[in-house]
Amino acid sequence: MIPDRRLGAILGAYAISAVVPALILLLIDWIRFGPGRAEDDMSPLEFVLVGWFMTLLAAVLPAAFCIKCAETFGLRRLWYYAVVGGATGFVAFPFLIAASPLRVSLDTEGALLLAICGIVAGTIYWSIAGRHAGLWKNPAMPAMK
Repeated sequence: MIPDRRLGAILGAYAISAVVPALILLLIDWIRFGPGRAEDDMSPLEFVLVGWFMTLLAAVLPAAFCIKCAETFGLRRLWYYAVVGGATGFVAFPFLIAASPLRVSLDTEGALLLAICGIVAGTIYWSIAGRHAGLWKNPAMPAMK
């Protein structure tokens, strides 16, 4: 059983890393279409909050599985979290687009964009909580290679 302190770090890191895709998409949206679009009814804050909530919901099951594996086996390598984050973004893409207010269409560009967002989010998760995965069981346990 994961200790409460470690569980708090995991949930906090997941919540923080879930903001990243929304911020990246907002930045790309501003670069491509300009910051002031008349057809949008959402403020930038609403855009980020909706994107954050959608990311939390769409990625929670794959992320929970991967985090459980990392905690169980002591996987603390950066590449693991980057690959898992990218795969989660790529797999969650159709679910995010189905209910999304974002301007990303269901095409290869959008899927790759969310995979990149997932890689960045996985890297941020690793920097907060992933690099300490499994240390609660045995502090002297080396990282798996």
